Amino acid sequence: MTSRPRPRSASTRRALGREDGLAAVELALALPFLALLLVGLVDIGTVVYQQMQLAAAARAGAELGLLGGTDPDRVVAIRAAVEAAAPPASGGAREIEVVVRCECPGGLAVSCSTSCLLGNRSGYLEVEIAQPVALIIPWPGIGSEVRIAATAVTRLY
Repeated sequence: MTSRPRPRSASTRRALGREDGLAAVELALALPFLALLLVGLVDIGTVVYQQMQLAAAARAGAELGLLGGTDPDRVVAIRAAVEAAAPPASGGAREIEVVVRCECPGGLAVSCSTSCLLGNRSGYLEVEIAQPVALIIPWPGIGSEVRIAATAVTRLY
């Protein structure tokens, strides 16, 4: 013998069929996740934009090195140009390093005042800039800031 469902009263049928406020409840459940997604996208966009700005600043310093040599005064000017072209540091201190290095054919590193036995030496100017970027919220496993860096290398001679 199978049991039949009990007939429901009219008020019970009306209460079960109502959906008043359901959209508000769904929005209240989904809104924190959507806000977290939005903040994450803003953080990623900020880091990528800052990285592109650092790369442009490093290239600006390398291009300035192409124009005027590598004497100590020029290195100071290169550092100043990189500092001016870089985006504002939102986290901690910015680090800028300007290095002039020389190589003999075959990649052997030598002093720039040394001559090579097997050909002409090559001189390179390397500009490296690094800085932290503060994030909107601290992410698990990442923290409250991300360190980004960019390097530009140009051949001088």
